[in-house]
Amino acid sequence: MNPKNTPAPPRPHRSTRHARGAASRLGRWIAVAGAAVTAFAIAAVPVGSATAVTTELPTYRIAQQVAPPGTETAGVAVDSARGLVYVAGRRSSAVWVYDAASLSLVATVPVPNQPYNIAVGPTGYVYVSQYTDTASAGSLSVIDPDTRAVVDTLPAGTAPVGVTVSPDGDLLYVGSTTGVNVYDLADPAAPAALPAIPIANVERVTVSTDGSTLYGAKSDSNAVSVIDAATGALLDTWTGLSAAHQVALSPDDTRAYVSVQLGTTFPVVDLTAGPSEGAPSASVPLSSTYYQSQDAALGSLFVTQPFADGGSLGIIDSRSGTLSQSLAGVTGAYYTATDPTTHSTFVTSINYGSAVLTKVVPVGPTVTTQPVRQTVSEGETATFTADADGTSPMTVQWQSSTDAVTWTDIAGATTGTYTTPPTALGQSVTLYRAVFTDPVGTAATVAAAVIVTPIPVAVTTDPADATVAIGDAAEFAAAANGSAPIAVQWQTSADDGATWTDIAGATDPAYTTPETTAEQSEDLFRAVFTGPGAGNQAITAAATLTVTTAPAAAPTTPTPPSTPSTPAPPATPSSPVPSTDAAQSGDRLAETGSTALAGLFGLGALLTLAGLVLTSRRRRSGTVEH
Repeated sequence: MNPKNTPAPPRPHRSTRHARGAASRLGRWIAVAGAAVTAFAIAAVPVGSATAVTTELPTYRIAQQVAPPGTETAGVAVDSARGLVYVAGRRSSAVWVYDAASLSLVATVPVPNQPYNIAVGPTGYVYVSQYTDTASAGSLSVIDPDTRAVVDTLPAGTAPVGVTVSPDGDLLYVGSTTGVNVYDLADPAAPAALPAIPIANVERVTVSTDGSTLYGAKSDSNAVSVIDAATGALLDTWTGLSAAHQVALSPDDTRAYVSVQLGTTFPVVDLTAGPSEGAPSASVPLSSTYYQSQDAALGSLFVTQPFADGGSLGIIDSRSGTLSQSLAGVTGAYYTATDPTTHSTFVTSINYGSAVLTKVVPVGPTVTTQPVRQTVSEGETATFTADADGTSPMTVQWQSSTDAVTWTDIAGATTGTYTTPPTALGQSVTLYRAVFTDPVGTAATVAAAVIVTPIPVAVTTDPADATVAIGDAAEFAAAANGSAPIAVQWQTSADDGATWTDIAGATDPAYTTPETTAEQSEDLFRAVFTGPGAGNQAITAAATLTVTTAPAAAPTTPTPPSTPSTPAPPATPSSPVPSTDAAQSGDRLAETGSTALAGLFGLGALLTLAGLVLTSRRRRSGTVEH
């Protein structure tokens, strides 16, 4: 019953006690009439390196180790709701209470006898088995989790060891040499004893998920008893299990894992045909195994090996029976308990005189690929990539921030790659990161920025040359594209482009000059476009202004005053009538004289215009502004 009194490899400070206890136990196994017996001959099945890590389970590490105040530890249990760890001080008649997070000792609870094993009920009450030696009657004490004091003590048979609470929290089972003690936990502070199951030498029972079947490890008889929980009847017996200490079940109850102190491997029993039809299926390459605890949510089964490398913790995927990791350095690994909330596992040591409590924790996601800063032009998208190793299932969520303090989830960004929408210049202050989450914890990548550069300004329309008459206004127009805002400044040059001067107020894509002068002819005009960002500028080609003189008005010939015609004298009968030819001759004389005068005036006008010279050329210079 006492695993420390079962034959085992030699260990410091324990060999004498161990041998004496083993001798006192010979012949104690009590057969039950009509019990079925199954002999096992389990062969080792290679499952790869003992230190191999699968993708199904997290990697575990030792987070902390502390030395309890006494010389020897035994059972350990966890109260997840209160964040406490209870450790049995075997030779100290006390239960030590530790803060689960820091492993600081927060209380010492005296108990009536030497405590051996511990279990915590769903309401937080603590149940402690205790006895002095294997031949004496033992007891079960109840500790109030709030007052941290013993509130009840009940008989528990001879040398009680394993304490197990049923999955529904209604029953408590305590294994002893005289049978399996059963208690009703309707009042968790005062368990009521029920009829014991008369199967002796059961060190500890494991209860099936539905509560119908008990699996009792019998280290003294190298067997496991399969028991009907309702009737206490023996359904089957698995034999050939050298010093079996404990049975653990897979989450679906299709496999049973049996820790065997004297075994060279760790047996796996197939339960797919039912609990009474168990058959060996495989084994895991772990030798001299003692006790187990399980994190059902992760599928991690922890198996202690006190004498492997000074103490080792085998970690198995309970869903597949595959060894995931062997964690060395767990000093004297003995009893173990796992917190299903924090996924931390606590292990006591078998060492006498140098007790150690070890905290083992899973490693959360580890980022393997960090996102890197992206530089894109405005309107383009930026793509970030990240990756991490962790426990399945693992999720990823991309987040953004403008201050690296407050982060916001990006809707739908839940893969290893995130592509932004088309960017804007303002996004240069936006940071992005990926947060990976697995059942163990979370890990965030570094923050990566997106640098958005403006689209360079580019001229799309150059101004055209303009020809206007003197005094008219000239119009020029240009266009460019690029990131907004784009500013424009018109310039002019009077020295063939050697120097340029900004034109005040000419800041639109179209520019209209004031009334032109003759001196402006051959001046050059251009537009300078400037976009956001240093050096983001584009200049149009130069356009030439040509100013022409006003065309001469058509000359007007002045009309000389007409000569008054002389009225004809009144005719007399005696006066002869002038002939028609004479009258026509006078008319021609008047017309000739009029035409001659007109020609004379026209000639004078032409001479005057010919004397005017309207050509001029000027020379001048201006201020340069580029």
